[in-house]
Amino acid sequence: MQRGGLTGDPLADTHRIEAVALRELAKAVRAQLDRPDVSATARDIELLLDDSIAGISIAAPIRTGGDLDGLIDLSRIDFDRLRAQFAAARPRTQTQQIRRAVEAHIARLVSANPTRRNLVERLEDLVARYNSGSVETGQLFEDLLALLRDLSEEDCRAVRENLSEEELAVFDILTKPDLALTDDERDTVKRIARELLDRVQHEIEAIDWQRNPHTRAAVQSAIRTILDELPRARYVDPLWADKVDHTYLWIRQLHGGEAAAL
Repeated sequence: MQRGGLTGDPLADTHRIEAVALRELAKAVRAQLDRPDVSATARDIELLLDDSIAGISIAAPIRTGGDLDGLIDLSRIDFDRLRAQFAAARPRTQTQQIRRAVEAHIARLVSANPTRRNLVERLEDLVARYNSGSVETGQLFEDLLALLRDLSEEDCRAVRENLSEEELAVFDILTKPDLALTDDERDTVKRIARELLDRVQHEIEAIDWQRNPHTRAAVQSAIRTILDELPRARYVDPLWADKVDHTYLWIRQLHGGEAAAL
């Protein structure tokens, strides 16, 4: 082996400085164009992971103004590729990544529609069973993928129901859990869901409306008036009164008040 970096070839040594400069330039260009190889770091991280996943706590606020920062586009997830990556290496690391994606997306879905709290409970149950040793990492990964698919389906439900996300939230408040309705009754509830926000729009546009008892009363009155059009055979007291209260709580959450607990 040559000392001092000499090759033993005088002709080559004359271009040694130029070769080093070109090599360093190429490294700089690659650093700008290529994703860094973090496989070694990922392996180190995996070694530090124990067999449990941190607890889940989702208390997401309502997002307004098209704020989509940090959200997951489920339509771009390649489930087969995720499964292949899991099988190849780093199962706990891959599972943690999927868990974070699921948690972030559930947070968005619940912030838009409080009746989706069952998704939070489903994720919490998966994590609890894993932490208790009831399931292995591979099974947790598959369960998380199944939950991701369901989240993707939930994302499309407003389109299928021909409702906006806000209208779907009202519709769900009025129909869950498992209220049996005929097709005509469902159409009536959908119409009411579409009209409700328009009915209360004037009052909620008032400055600081939630601090004004007269404005709050006007919002509650408008909600009662339109929900009085719900099918009477299905929405008898106390169910009807309960739907009025939960709809009002959701309106307050939507416009910056306390979170609705449905």
